[in-house]
Formats: sequence, structure tokens, C-alpha cells
Amino acid sequence: MKQYSLLFFYFIISNSIFGQQGLDNFTRINNATVGGGWTEVSTDAAEDASLVSNQLEITSGGTTGRDYVYQNVNALFETTYNNATSILIWEFNMRSSRSSPSGFGTGNYGMAFVLGSDNNDVTLGNGYAVILGNTNSPDNVKLVSYAGGLDLNSNLTDIITSSNSYETEYLSVRVTFVPYSGTWSLYIRDDGGSFADPNTLTNTDLEGYIINTTHTDIDLPYTMCLFNHGVAGTEMVKFDNINVPLECTTPTTQATVFATTNITSTSIDISFTRGNGDGGVIVLAKESSAVDIDPISGSSYTANSIFSSGDEIGTSNYVVYNSNTIANSANTGNITISGLTPGLTYHFAAYEYMNANHCYFIPRLTGSETTACSTPIDVSNFSTTVTNSQSLLSWNLPSCYDEVLIVAKNGASITNAPYGDGTAYTANAAFGSGTDLGSNEFVIYKGTGTTETVTNLTNATQYFFTTFTRKSSVWNTGVEVNVTPANIIWKENFDGSS
Repeated sequence: MKQYSLLFFYFIISNSIFGQQGLDNFTRINNATVGGGWTEVSTDAAEDASLVSNQLEITSGGTTGRDYVYQNVNALFETTYNNATSILIWEFNMRSSRSSPSGFGTGNYGMAFVLGSDNNDVTLGNGYAVILGNTNSPDNVKLVSYAGGLDLNSNLTDIITSSNSYETEYLSVRVTFVPYSGTWSLYIRDDGGSFADPNTLTNTDLEGYIINTTHTDIDLPYTMCLFNHGVAGTEMVKFDNINVPLECTTPTTQATVFATTNITSTSIDISFTRGNGDGGVIVLAKESSAVDIDPISGSSYTANSIFSSGDEIGTSNYVVYNSNTIANSANTGNITISGLTPGLTYHFAAYEYMNANHCYFIPRLTGSETTACSTPIDVSNFSTTVTNSQSLLSWNLPSCYDEVLIVAKNGASITNAPYGDGTAYTANAAFGSGTDLGSNEFVIYKGTGTTETVTNLTNATQYFFTTFTRKSSVWNTGVEVNVTPANIIWKENFDGSS
């Protein structure tokens, strides 16, 4: 292989909107020499990487091999990712002309943007890359780690896989890494017939996030654009608008002393002591599980104290507070978060941030609280499936209840309601055998499950079922369904029809 060290000028532009800096947008005249600080590596005498229409283009050149360009970027940001002081973000455009790309073995077709490698030889070393091309269908874009070189499909370990299959589309891609948690995120957007600015990717483009620290404790200074190809002379890949991480300056003191008070069935007051972020403090909330993603440094978010009404980050993490009105080191006082559901636990995460680049302090301050539960909530999705002299009932349990009681009656709706703590009632799934609330209204279920099969029904007779829920000695008004069982007879014909 021949290497062409091309250091005509070093192309860096400031682009701190999302915590990155521009590495290269290839806005130069068409040239067989890439320049811009890139070193070209070709499998033959021809220079298969070039500038075409303000984009990096790498062609197959009629020879089986791997053609790529690389730069050492360790002067731009911390390339031992675990040691970074803030979230790391890469953005770029990529496109392949090859339909059904097959991967990275000899003679295969695949393209990769290498976020970081510990070796400038793509057939050696370890690192992380975004790839398009694998041995099977569909052809998803993947964030991968690799060991022993990016020249065998077996060297790759999938981290995040796109939900859609891609082949020759123009794509915008963003990758983020959170140093303190080891969490990677992948964003992808199909830009249509030409590249759009990857800096405009949004939360709706998020493909997923997952923890991976396989190579994050080693120095990965080399960024690469790779085309692995066979002999077809007309195939090519394109790259554009490459942004690499720009570490920002975080506050030095995180918010502390998270507390909750004034807990009702639909609201919680939170408070904490401010740190020293000169931009303010942001709070995320999530229902029933811990906040599982952090805000992206460089991004600003809109808050709303009504849960689920503010910006959503990732999946179901909502911004409920974002303010700088409380002085640093002072207690915020009570901040009311409303729009909550009774009996559920809400998890909170607070982040101090600097005004410059909206640089968030990570790790975060966390806390949680469970809303009050005094009035029972109805079951949901109460439904029935009819069979011969039977009916299968099913429902979803609410967040606030102690017990479910189901009453059945034939011919009319239930008119009596349960009372007390429920101990007076005995259930029996055979209709007519459980406790009678009066007027032949029989208890057929009592418990905390989600299904019951009611038997001893008469075909062609209509039955009404009402599901009541209880909290302590308080009962709700109930949810009703009705059904008419029937003896369904199937006739099987010898021709296979029924």
C-alpha cells in the first residue's frame, strides 16, 4: 500500500452548537488530492480518494482492496474517551453507491466512518466505527467496536443497530459518548436526494443508546473514512460535513441535597441546593424508572413543570425545570411538578450547566418520590372473549389500588356496589356460586391478577360484568362490559375448508 501524507493546510472551523468542532466540510475545488490534513492510503498506484463537488469521494478503482483517509485528532479533544471532561459528539454525512453492501472481508463492499482507532492502519488496531455493510440482510447502519483491524466482519461487535435498512441513501449521522457512564447513542436521518447538515439531527432521529466501554480506556487518536471494495470500477462512497468532539468547560460543583415534600396523588414538590453553573440548572423526570440519558452539551431545552409537557430527551425523559433564577449555592425552595399519576414513582436528575455552550455537569444529582394513592383508579382495557358457556375476562391493573373485585349478573347491569375492606366477599368463577351483593349479582373474581375464566354461563343469555377496584375501604364506581356466550360449532370439510 502507498501512503500519501498531504498536509497542505489543517481545516478547523468552530461549530459549538452541539459541542463539536468542524474537522472538514471539504469546501475546496475538485482535486485528486484530498488535503485538509488527511493522509490517503490506497491499495494501488491510483489515488482513489478525491474531492468532488465539495465532498470526499472514494472510488473502487477497479482493484479489490481498502482505500481510506485518516487524521490524528488527539490535539483537538481527549481521545482516551473515559478521560474526557464532557460528552463527546461526532457528526457526519455518509453515502454508498453499492446496493446490498456485504461488509469488510476481502472483495466485500462496505463503508465506515472510524470515530477513533489506536492504529492508523485500518487492518490493525482497535476502535469504534459507524459502518454500512454486513454479510446478511437487512443492511442496517451500525455503531460497532472492532478488535484486530476493520478488515474482517468477524472482528466487529455490534453496539447499536439502526431500525431501518439503508443502501444508497444520503445519511446524516450523530454519535455521542458520555464518559462517566460509558453510554453511547446513535442518531440517523435519511436526508433524501442530497446531504443535509448533520448538526440539525434531533431527538426523533435517535436509534438507541447502550453502555459499552470495550476500548474507551485506550487512546484512539485516528479518525478515518474507509471504503472496503471489490473490483467493480463504478462503485464509490461519499463523506461530508465531519464534526468531531469539542470538550466544553463544565461547572465545578453539581447541585446537591435533593429533597421532596408536599406529595399529593398528582404532584410532587422537589428542591435542591444549587451548584455553581452560571447558565442554570436543568431537571429531567421519568416515570417508573430512573432517568437513563443525559442532556447533550451545546443543546438548550425547554422545560415545563407539567410532566411530559417539556422537551423529551431519549425515551420518556422529560425536562421539568430549567432556570437560573436561584443564586449559586442557595436552596431552590419548592418546585412543584404536576401532571403525575397516583401511586407511581417518579425519578429526577438535576444538572448544573455553564452558559457557554450549555455545558452540563455530569454525573448528575438524582432523587425519586412516589405519588400519594388514596382513591383507587379503574382498571383499563377490560375485555371479554366468549366461548361455549364461558367467558374469558382480561384487564390491565391500575397504579393505585389494593384489590380488584368483579361482579357478574345476567340480563341487566350491576346495581349494587361493594363496600368496606373487601373481607365480606368470597369469589367463585362459577357464576352463581360467589357472594351475592343482592339481586343475583355474584362475585366471580377477587384478587390482584389480570385474567379470569367465568364458567356456568347459559348460552344465548346476556351477562354483565363490572370490575371494581379498592384502596383501603374506598371503592371506585367500576368498569362494565357485557357478553352473550354461545356454542360455536365448526364444521370441517374434507377439502380443508371450515
